[in-house]
Amino acid sequence: AGALLFGGFALGLERWYARPLAVTAVPEALRVSPHELAAPVGELPRLAAVRVEERRGPWRRVEDPVGRRGWLPADELVTVAP
Repeated sequence: AGALLFGGFALGLERWYARPLAVTAVPEALRVSPHELAAPVGELPRLAAVRVEERRGPWRRVEDPVGRRGWLPADELVTVAP
């Protein structure tokens, strides 16, 4: 049972680190949905690190270090790890 638990944890950790890492090129509003008129969830400063979770056209759904999730324009992100 312990080996299964450890294996599951290792698999989850591997999947976490496999997600792309990016930084914001400019200060940008994190939005509820992928369009300019969507309500902001918060503001990310320039060079904020985020994990890319989903792609939808020119938008990326990201998670910041404190766990906030939202959408950013893809052209405002610089990928630093695949």
